[in-house]
Amino acid sequence: MSFSYSETNLLCAAQLLYKTLPPASRVSQSLDQTNYFIVSGFMLAYQQNKEHWYLQAAIAHIQSYLELGYANEQNIVLFQKVLSLCGISYSDFIQSIKMPSKQIHPTYNRLSSILGRWPASKYNSHKKPEAIQDILHHIKHMEIGEYQYTAAFPGQAQTRLFRLIITTSSILLYDYHSCKVYSFYPV
Repeated sequence: MSFSYSETNLLCAAQLLYKTLPPASRVSQSLDQTNYFIVSGFMLAYQQNKEHWYLQAAIAHIQSYLELGYANEQNIVLFQKVLSLCGISYSDFIQSIKMPSKQIHPTYNRLSSILGRWPASKYNSHKKPEAIQDILHHIKHMEIGEYQYTAAFPGQAQTRLFRLIITTSSILLYDYHSCKVYSFYPV
């Protein structure tokens, strides 16, 4: 995979901003706090240097953060400031983000279909029935957090990654292999 000059700048800037966090706080800070720090760092860099790519980097972070289903009041205020510098309204921006189109009911059969082929491998995080039961358990009990499930394909460099993210306002399952996002109703 190759990156263009501007994409390389964005990646380097994000990495530099992240490295300015003290090592202990990199682990202890929540995603909300880390994202706030990175986006506000890009905004400050833009205000000091007037280089537009800092705003592009901030918007890329905002988009990925919102696509993951996160949002809190502190970050939304910052996001609105960044977007207004680019002449973009927050509501227009939200509508342009790739989000799941509808919520579905989490059932064993539906999750089995979403997970798809799950070959037996010692490198899997769970057996398929265990992964489905674990996902249903987390959804049923609204256990806020992030949970990861992987299925490795023997003899191939391919691994399927699923990430379940439960927040107070959403239940999302990301299929990184198929680039799909599923939103569930609480059980």
